[in-house]
Amino acid sequence: PIVYYSLRCGDAISAKSALDTATGTAADENMGPTVRHILSQLVQVQGNAPCLWDSGSAPGISAQDRQPLVNLYHRAKTRDPVDPFMVASLALLSLAEPVSSATDLVNTIEDYLFGALWNIVQKTNPNEELASLGEDIKHWGPEHFADTEESGGWAYTLPLLAAQQYKTGLSYLADAGALGLLQATHLALVLALAGTELVDLGPNSSLATPSLLPALLVSYASHLQAVDPAASLEYLVRIPDPARVRKEISRLVAETKAYDLLGGALQVDGSRNRRGALDNHFPPEKVSQLLADAAAESDNRKNVSDAAQLLWLAGHYDALLSLLNRQLASNLGNSPTADKMYWQQAAERFSSMNLASGRTHVTEVLEAQGKISLVSTFNLLMELTTFVDRLTAQRYEEAWSVVERLNLLPETGMAMSAKVQQFHSLDAVLKNNFSVVLLGSMESLYQQHMRLKSTRHGLASDSVQQRLEELRTRARLLVTFTGLLQFEKTGDTSTRIARLEASMM
Repeated sequence: PIVYYSLRCGDAISAKSALDTATGTAADENMGPTVRHILSQLVQVQGNAPCLWDSGSAPGISAQDRQPLVNLYHRAKTRDPVDPFMVASLALLSLAEPVSSATDLVNTIEDYLFGALWNIVQKTNPNEELASLGEDIKHWGPEHFADTEESGGWAYTLPLLAAQQYKTGLSYLADAGALGLLQATHLALVLALAGTELVDLGPNSSLATPSLLPALLVSYASHLQAVDPAASLEYLVRIPDPARVRKEISRLVAETKAYDLLGGALQVDGSRNRRGALDNHFPPEKVSQLLADAAAESDNRKNVSDAAQLLWLAGHYDALLSLLNRQLASNLGNSPTADKMYWQQAAERFSSMNLASGRTHVTEVLEAQGKISLVSTFNLLMELTTFVDRLTAQRYEEAWSVVERLNLLPETGMAMSAKVQQFHSLDAVLKNNFSVVLLGSMESLYQQHMRLKSTRHGLASDSVQQRLEELRTRARLLVTFTGLLQFEKTGDTSTRIARLEASMM
C-alpha cells in the first residue's frame, strides 16, 4: 500500500524507499528489480522536489522499460488472491490500463482524475488527451459528479480545472452563488497573474471569445458596490482592458453616488481635495476624467443634478456652467416648481462660492480655457431669473428695472440695429429662450400702463401723461425689435406682444 499511495502522491522517493524496505516480502518477489529500476529513474526525475509534479518534468518511462512492467501487471492480475495495491502500482507504472479499470481502489473523483492525469502526462500528445478528457467531463455534466449545493459547485468545477477547462469551470463556480462568485473571481485573478489564459483547452481555445476575467471582476464588483463602493473599485481597477476600466468605474460612481468616498470632496475654492479612493489608483487628471465620464453617465440616466455635482467635483467648470445655463434658461418661462427651485439654489451656491469674490480658482481655469464668456451668460441668466421672479410676484416696476439694467432692449429707434446685433451675439441658450424676456418685458410695460391709467382721476397730470407715453413708446419699440429678431417661435411671440401693445391705449 505504501508504494501505491506514495505514487498516488507523486512521491517516487518514498515509493522506492518503501520497496527497498520490503526486501524478502511478496511485494519484493513480485515487483523486485524491475520496479526498483523504474522507481530509480523516477527518483532522478523528482530530484529534490517534494513530488514529481513539482520537478518540472513528466514522469516518463520508455516503451522498452515499460514492457517488463506490462508483463508483471498481467501476472499480478491473475494471482490468487489479487493484491489490489500491487496491481494499482503496476498499472500506474506500466500504463497497461487506467488504474480506474485495473482495481477497485478508485473510489472518488479525485482518484479517477489522478489516474487519468497520470496516464495523460506520459502520452506523446498530452494536450490532445487532456482536451479530450475535458470534453468528456463537459459532456457528462455536473449531475455525473453528484454536484450538490453542499459542494458549492466544486464537485464539478474541480474536474474541469484539472482538465484545464478554465473558462467553463470558473463560469460554473461563479454561478453557484455569492461564495462561488467570490472564489471564482479570486482564483481567476491568481491564474491570470500566473500567466494562465482563462480559456478551455482544446482545438477552439484560440478562437476569439469574451474575456472571462473582466466579466468576473465586474460581477463581483457589482455584488460589493451597494455595501462598499471603495472595495468594489479595488476589483474594477484590476480589469486588464483600460477602456473597460474607465467604463465600469464611471458606472460605479454614477450608480453608488458615493462621490466624496470615491472622488474626494470640494474645497472652499471650488477645487477637489484629492483624497478619494480613485486617487489611490490614478493621477489627478485621470480622476477628473473618470468623474466627468460618470457625469455623462448620470446625464444619460436623466440624473442631471448628479451630473452637475460630478462636473463640479471633476473641475470641468466649463461643462458645469454650460449645464447650469441650460437649466436656468429652460426654466425661465416655467411656473415655480421644485425642479426650478433646485436649479436656482444650485446656481446661487455655485455663484457665491466661485464667482462672487472676484478672481477665483474657477475663473482662472475658465480664462485659461478661453471659456470665461460662460460666466457672463450665467450672470445674465441669474438676473433674468430674478426678472421672472418679480413678474411672477406681480412686482412689475421692479421686474422692468431689472431688464432695463441688463440693457437688452432698445430705448430708442436709433439703438435698434445695435440691439439686434447684440441679440445675435448672445449664447444659444439665451437666444433659444429669449421669448420669455420679450413677453415678460411687454407684460411689465402693459401692467404698469394699466395700473397708471386706473389710478389717475379725471385729467391726468403732465407727469402721468408723460409716463404713459413713455410706456407706449417702449412697447412700440419692443414690437419692432421682436419683429427684427430671427429665432424659434418669433411669429407667435410677435403676435402676443403686438396684441398687448395694441391694448395700451
